Amino acid sequence: MSLELDYHSRDVCPSLEEFRQLLSSNSQLETLKIHSSSPIKSDPDDDVPLAHHFCWFIHLSSLKNVTLGYHVVSEYQTILKLLDAPNMWILHLKDESYKTESKRLDASLILSFLATSEFSDVKQKTPSARVAFPRLTSLSLSSVNTGTCLFNAFLNLVKN
Repeated sequence: MSLELDYHSRDVCPSLEEFRQLLSSNSQLETLKIHSSSPIKSDPDDDVPLAHHFCWFIHLSSLKNVTLGYHVVSEYQTILKLLDAPNMWILHLKDESYKTESKRLDASLILSFLATSEFSDVKQKTPSARVAFPRLTSLSLSSVNTGTCLFNAFLNLVKN
């Protein structure tokens, strides 16, 4: 079973709870592809970043292949934080921000989460940190922007 959410305008994107319910109702989901279609806050006046909102994990034991194409890093932090996918083997990450934008998105927090299950500075973590997806065997990064020092620290953590 697979689910693909592609390029939805903000007015039709699901709330965080609707997104959680959508994925939770597909317990046999094996492939998930999300491109510019992340959950949004129910309350537009809420100033707290979506990644800091509490929401139960979505347990997807059959999920093996995930593709995330992002325009806003913090929204995809939320998606990664929600996923409890202990059998994920393949992860594709792609910065799909508009090429005309002068500032590239910094994916440091996403790489930190993959290496340590936390959104914090990966350079200060030790090799004993717990990776987010322990069975991950293939990671594809396309146009992902991060510093060289952080990327080296990320690689050192995930190779252990």
